[in-house]
Amino acid sequence: MGAHTVGRAHSAASGFDGKWTRDSFAFNNAFYAELIDTSNEWDQIPSPTQSANANSNANGFPQWSNAGGDGGLMMLNADMSLVMAMEHRGSDGRPHIDEATGEVRCRWRDFTLRATEICDAEDSLSIVEEYARDNQGFLEDFAGAWTKVVTLNQRDLHRVDVAAFRDARVDIAVPTPTSSPTVLIRLTEPLNSAEPSALCCAAKRAPNWNGRCWGATSKATCDAVQPPTKRCEWRPSECRATQTCSLRDVDCESNTECCSERCRSDTKQCS
Repeated sequence: MGAHTVGRAHSAASGFDGKWTRDSFAFNNAFYAELIDTSNEWDQIPSPTQSANANSNANGFPQWSNAGGDGGLMMLNADMSLVMAMEHRGSDGRPHIDEATGEVRCRWRDFTLRATEICDAEDSLSIVEEYARDNQGFLEDFAGAWTKVVTLNQRDLHRVDVAAFRDARVDIAVPTPTSSPTVLIRLTEPLNSAEPSALCCAAKRAPNWNGRCWGATSKATCDAVQPPTKRCEWRPSECRATQTCSLRDVDCESNTECCSERCRSDTKQCS
């Protein structure tokens, strides 16, 4: 959820055209704010692909336009379904959405452009409303979900700490991140060093066990981390040049200090 807050759709690529937010280069919660803004009076219109083809059902689904506003924004059925229960049945007993054509017969709240049934709220509406109110909360949740997406079952990743991003455009308000982002890259070549590094023990499930694995400085001690061979493995091609974070049981004040990214609240030590 929320990735549509950046970029736009191009008819040549997807059959749809338009952008979801006013500033398609700013990554924030504007997508959610626009979605629940009833003054937009979201209305379904033919997509460019449909308009160019007589047999619209076979050539693309319709899209949505903020007809109550300036008409400069768009949404897809997938977006509107975050707030509208399109699959619910209307007064005639039929589902509001025709799954074959993508046509939706109900509209969102406070729709005044013409007489029509109003869709029931989808279960995910509360999440949309929460993110529309809390930009920082959305950013943090998205970062956590994205990290899981790109790291799951990817064992050949190496953590690289980078400086926090700052948007140079003076007219855009960008929330200040609470901590520097973590970038994960795949290493294809060993680190160049005059002397071989002893920091080659890696967690099989990063970052959960980094606090223990990264403390082993030989293959033997790496393989011996309990339970043996289950949590850590020796990777000579992914050695770290220096140890830049605190290992397990070292005193800490915040998660960012720890290799495991977890500073225990009870002991104030890295886990």
